[in-house]
Amino acid sequence: TTDFYFSMAINDADLLDCFVKLHTEEEIPFVLDYNRVREAQLGDACLQDLMQKKPNAFLVQPLAPNVEVVCYTPEPQIPWKVYLPTSLLLDMVKWYHHAPLGHLGTNRLYDTMSLHLFHPNLKQTVQ
Repeated sequence: TTDFYFSMAINDADLLDCFVKLHTEEEIPFVLDYNRVREAQLGDACLQDLMQKKPNAFLVQPLAPNVEVVCYTPEPQIPWKVYLPTSLLLDMVKWYHHAPLGHLGTNRLYDTMSLHLFHPNLKQTVQ
């Protein structure tokens, strides 16, 4: 068998900087732990306000053994998204920006996060 190895020459200083300065897991902890999300949801004033204004847009979903989190769905036929508590919003944006996806740009970062997460200020926080 023949093994093939691929490499690329990086002539762009900004792109090289992206690869050289990738963050490690120790630097940016993963914040989407369902227990942590649930605890933060319990004290989230924004969530409580939204649930009073639009009670049909929120439901409780079991996402792990013995852990249920509040999820958002604007209409019944639209898939639900985990409500991201305000206290975890900035940390989650930082994690998505650095850890799994690299530096994608604000539009792509927002699009990726908003597939499964909801917070009314998500777009402004990403920008």
